[in-house]
Amino acid sequence: MSDLLEQAVTRLDRLVEADPDLGEIKRLLSLPGELIERELMLRTDEGKTRFARAWRCRYNALKGPTKGGVRFSPTSTADEVNRLGLLMTLKCALLDLPFGGAKGAVRIDAGALSRKERRQLAIAYGELFSDIIRPDNDIAAPDVATTPEDMEYMVEGLEPAHNSGSHGAVTGKPLD
Repeated sequence: MSDLLEQAVTRLDRLVEADPDLGEIKRLLSLPGELIERELMLRTDEGKTRFARAWRCRYNALKGPTKGGVRFSPTSTADEVNRLGLLMTLKCALLDLPFGGAKGAVRIDAGALSRKERRQLAIAYGELFSDIIRPDNDIAAPDVATTPEDMEYMVEGLEPAHNSGSHGAVTGKPLD
């Protein structure tokens, strides 16, 4: 277990001290259900090929399909994605929502991308994780440095794999 994830799981110790029956739940939440790490390829406006590391963590799906944001950040790591997936799991459980927790990220400075490159990035993320992101399995949402337009572009990336059933797999899209 990584340091970041261990720090987050350790926060549950006080709950276990108050109610020892919660020890099994803490054990269950000690590791993510799955962390998928892939390489995303972009074509820059200058015609160069650029690669970026991308992740999707489905931390825990016991309460239903997982749900969590996708961030574009030059400092994202697998450890961060796991930790944030745990925190999303806890948020959904505490609010008794019918979702498990998830999180996604691309290690990239999205602010340095042109509009065209950014669109390509969001579509590529949807394509890369189209085997996972779907309404009955994992629902993506906006997070750090992602916009409603990025979410709409992710749907474009999902559509070839899901036909018209991909719209419900992403929240935070533009209203119009």
